[in-house]
Amino acid sequence: MIEIPACKVEAFSDRVYFFIPSSHGDEWALLRNHLKVNRGNQLYVKFGKPKKPRSTGHRSANTHIHGHASQIAQATGESKSKIIHDAVDLSMGKMGLDFPTHVDYKGDIVSDSESNWDSVTAHHVIESLHQIATMIPVHLIEYKDDVKG
Repeated sequence: MIEIPACKVEAFSDRVYFFIPSSHGDEWALLRNHLKVNRGNQLYVKFGKPKKPRSTGHRSANTHIHGHASQIAQATGESKSKIIHDAVDLSMGKMGLDFPTHVDYKGDIVSDSESNWDSVTAHHVIESLHQIATMIPVHLIEYKDDVKG
C-alpha cells in the first residue's frame, strides 16, 4: 500500500487526475508491476485531507524532538540518532499501523524519514521521548529560554 501525504489533483469534465510525487515513484512502479503481473485493473483507494506537517523552527515539534533527544543523549552517552530511533520504536508500538512506514531494500518495515512525519506522529515521538526520560531518569528542559539564569 502506498500512502502519499499530499497529492496534486486536477479535475476535467468526467475525469480526475492524481499526480504522484516523484518521491513515491518507486513504490508506484512496484504497485503498477504487481497489477500487470496479476492482470489486475483495480486499486483500493482512500481519500482524505492532507495531513498537517510537523512544525519546524523556534518552539516547533522538530526543535522539541531534537532538543529532548540531545538532552537524553548527553545524560546517557548514547547518540542522538539512537535516542530518536528508540523513541520512534516506542511510537510505532503505540500508533501501530498509523505510524508512517515503508519497506526498505531488505524487505524490513522501517519508519519513514522525519521529513514525512505529520504533527500527530511528531507528538507521539515527543511523548515517547518524555517516557524514555522518565525511565532513565533525566529532567528535560522544554525550551532553553524557559530556564532562568
